Parts: sequence; structure tokens; C-alpha cells
Amino acid sequence: MTQTGEPEKGLFARLGDTNESAPPWGVGEVALAIAVLLIGTLIIGTGITASASPSTTNPDPISFVFGWLIGLVIVFVFVLVRWRRTKERFDALKLQQGTWHPLLAIMVGLGGGFTGAVIAGLGSGSFIAPMQVLGINNDIGSLALVSLFILLVQPIAESIIFTGIALPRLRSSLGGWAGLLTTMLLFAVYYYLVFGTRAVDSIAIWYGAIYPLIIGFTLSTVRIWSKSTLATILAQLGVGITVFIIMVVT
Repeated sequence: MTQTGEPEKGLFARLGDTNESAPPWGVGEVALAIAVLLIGTLIIGTGITASASPSTTNPDPISFVFGWLIGLVIVFVFVLVRWRRTKERFDALKLQQGTWHPLLAIMVGLGGGFTGAVIAGLGSGSFIAPMQVLGINNDIGSLALVSLFILLVQPIAESIIFTGIALPRLRSSLGGWAGLLTTMLLFAVYYYLVFGTRAVDSIAIWYGAIYPLIIGFTLSTVRIWSKSTLATILAQLGVGITVFIIMVVT
């Protein structure tokens, strides 16, 4: 029961609700944020990858991670500068803790990450590391850089863009379920364009498209239920932990 005496809503009822206040930005700024994200990863990140790798024609996997990391840092700086112009805009990002305990958010992320990996493995017939860490060596330097990327930079930048900026605006404009599904699709397309093109055939489909749909659903659900983008960042940290574990053991 809620404090008003009304029964608690179930998961699917919550996902369809649009009772959260509309954020003070429009769909155009959502498109701008995602465009900057793609520029940061695909253009700036790729340029840095080419510069950092011993081979410009066949970059090594850790050079890709380094390029993506720098690109996402630039994206985060862009968002921070643009969304801190007014207190109303920054507060609407919902970076406060919300109603969820931090450990709960991380545990949900762990569940979503392992569920996505198992489904992708069963569907493709190959249990491999997720695309963003595929082929990474287990030496100390590589593990340190990958940890910084998947446990800090990627959760902060991607969660703010997709669940802090895109999800609340799209749910307000399109409706609860339509906004959720659109955000999931945008996340999956982004993931495929940046990470999924490194694979082919069933691996590309299951790990490059289906896996991020599951992760996108998990993170969006956390944001809707908790009303906190910080909880989503922590959930994506949980996903990152699963990525790290799978990378080490496979």
C-alpha cells in the first residue's frame, strides 16, 4: 500500500504510467544529445583509436576501448555544460538517489547483465564476452583501462543520455510504453553501431542487437521504477561488473 492508502502498482502498470513531470527540454534536445554521443564514440573515438593503435588498418581491441573512453568523457562534459545552465534542467536529470537502495540497483544490473549474456549465448550458440570488451587481453594494464571504461565512464555517460535525457522526454511525448520501447530501440541501435559491427552473422544479431535490447529494458525499468538516473548509473555499473566477469572467465 502507498502512503495514501492506494495499492502499489505492479511493474507493467508502472512502465505504462506517465505521471512523472515532463522534463524542461524537447525531443530536439534528445536528438542532439544522442547525435553528440554518436559523434563522440564513432568519430572522435575512432580517430583516437586510429592514433593510439600500432596499426591504423586493423586497430587492436584495447585501442578501441581507449578511443570510446575518451569519446564518452567528451560527451559527459557536453551534457554537464549544457544541462547545468539552469537549476531546473539539472535537477530534472534526477541524479539524486531516489527511493532505491544503491545495492538494489547494482543487483538488478547484475541480473540484467547475466540474463542478456545467457540469452545471447544460447541464441548465437557461442558464449563470448560482450562486444565492447571482445578480444581484450587479461594483462593488468588492459584490465585497468577496461574497468575504468565499463565501471565508470560508460555507465555515467550512457545512462545520463538514454535514461536521464531521452527516456523521460520520450515517455512524456509518446506515452509510457511507446517512450520506453523507443528508448530501448535507440539504445540498441547505438550499441550496434558503436560495438556490434565488430561481429558477424548470429554473433552480431544476438550480442550486437538482442543483448543491448535486454540491457536497455533493464536500465529503463530501473529509471522508471526508482525515478532516479543515479540508480540507473548504478544498475549499469552492475551490468559492467557482469561484462568484466565474463571477459575474465571466457
